[in-house]
Amino acid sequence: MAVTLAIALAALLHSVVAAYSALIGGILYLLPNAFFAWRVLGRQTNTPRGVLADMYIGEIWKMVISIFCFAAVFILVQPVSPFPLFLTFILLQVLNWYLQMKVDDQFLKL
Repeated sequence: MAVTLAIALAALLHSVVAAYSALIGGILYLLPNAFFAWRVLGRQTNTPRGVLADMYIGEIWKMVISIFCFAAVFILVQPVSPFPLFLTFILLQVLNWYLQMKVDDQFLKL
C-alpha cells in the first residue's frame, strides 16, 4: 500500500486524474491478492492436497476478481487515465516477484 501511495503522490504532480488512476491501479492489485491470501491462509486444511486445492481455487478466483474489477473501473470511473493505472498495477506485480526472489534467496542460504 505504501508503494501505491508513493506512486499516486508522484502522479499527482502530473494531474489529479493520473493520481487517482494510480491509486485505483494499486487497489486493483491489492484487492485480489488480499482475497487470495485470505483463501489460502485463512483455511484450516491439514492435507497437502487440500492446501494445493485451496491455492488453485484461490488463484482462479483472484483472476476472476481482477477481470471484474478492471471492467468495473473502466465502465464506472470517468475519466480514468489508463497509463498510471496499468503502470501501478504492473510495478506492484514486478515488485512482488522481486521481493519473492529475495525471500527465496534468503531461505536457500539457510
